[in-house]
Order: sequence, then C-alpha cells, then structure tokens
Amino acid sequence: MAGTAMPSAHPGSEARRRRRYVSWALALVGLLALAVVVGQLAGARPVGPGTPQAAPDGQPTATTSEAGAAAQGAAERHTRDSGTPGVEVPGTAEPADAGTPAPGAQGTIHVPAVLQLPAEPPPHASATGKIASGFPNAVVPLADGARVLSSDVSGEGRRIQVALEASAAAGVEEVLAFYQDAFGALGFVSAPSPAVPGTTAVAFTRGPHTLLLSVRRDGDEAAFSVAGVLETAG
Repeated sequence: MAGTAMPSAHPGSEARRRRRYVSWALALVGLLALAVVVGQLAGARPVGPGTPQAAPDGQPTATTSEAGAAAQGAAERHTRDSGTPGVEVPGTAEPADAGTPAPGAQGTIHVPAVLQLPAEPPPHASATGKIASGFPNAVVPLADGARVLSSDVSGEGRRIQVALEASAAAGVEEVLAFYQDAFGALGFVSAPSPAVPGTTAVAFTRGPHTLLLSVRRDGDEAAFSVAGVLETAG
C-alpha cells in the first residue's frame, strides 16, 4: 500500500545471507577443483599437483594448487569480513616453524689439567717438619698457613704412595674448602668417606689416582692428613 513503510530486515538475516553466499562459493570452488582432478585422471598422461591443464580453447585452466589457494583465500576473506570462522581447505596450511637451534647450544667440554707427576716413581723419602724430597706437592699442596708435621713418599712400579700430616690455625671447614678447590681444579671428584667420630673425611678420585683427606679439630687448630696413591706419568 502506498505510503506504508516496509518493515526492516531482521538484524541477523544479512549475516546469514553472507554466510550462505560464502558456503556456496566454497562449494563451487571445491567442485572446480574436483573437476580438474577428474580431468587429470582422464587425460592421456598422469599429471601431478600444480600442473596446468589445457582448456578446450587451448588456454590453461587453474591447477589443483591454485584452486585450493582460491578456496583458502575465500575462507580468509569470509573470516575477515563477517567475523565468523572460515573453512580450512586441506593441503593449504603452511607447515609449522620447527625453529632453529640456538647458537652455542652444545655443552662446553672441560679438559682436566695435566697432573705434574714424574715419569718414574721416586725413591722412598720421609721428613719431619718439612716436605720430603720427591713429594709431589704440585698435586698434593700444603694448605695456606699450615705447618708440616711429617711427610712421606715412596714408589712401587707405577704407583706413588704419599702421606702428609699438618696442622693449621684455621677451622675444619676452611681446610676442607682449600682442598676441595685445589683437588677440584685438578679434575678430582670428591665424595664423603667414613671416618672416626670427630673427624671429617673426604675421598678424591681421578682415574687411577686416589687421595683421602681427614680433618679434625685439635684445640685452636685443625689437624689434617692427606694420604693416597697416585700413578706415574710414564
């Protein structure tokens, strides 16, 4: 009737119409892709994905890869324009980035220090109040500020037997820390060792080399001993 206003469209009708349009368009693209595949199978020679086929007029038609790309583009435009989820076309998704290894990912290789030991075992020697001749003090040092009580060294075959007794005006923990650092720098591995009550013992090993440190409190000082067996460098 003239002069009568037409009722406004339902707010959701426009969105539904756009979704139907996109669905039809995607279905059409899928049919085109299927037609291309059927044409390839019916051809005189096998054609791989992405190979253009000649149309009846001699012009190349879209390949299967191009059809898939077109479908993906339509789905992306639909998602961008209407805000509704698009349709993912199989075979068009890009592979996930596996990432590249970070520079310097490999661990650092630590080479143990060379032990300064003689090629031949030294003759037996012992001393009181000082380091005996031939004692391998480059491997078994005297703790800082310590006073030597006695020392002994002897050899048999490739074995070098060492013994050192000393005392220091320091705490037990200080002496332990000194030898942990000194032997650790030479590549020795430490582990607690059984000891008599009141004494702390730590074993240090590196291959065939074994040393035992024992420390106890003696009045205002720390009395300690280092004994063990080393192997000649020869």
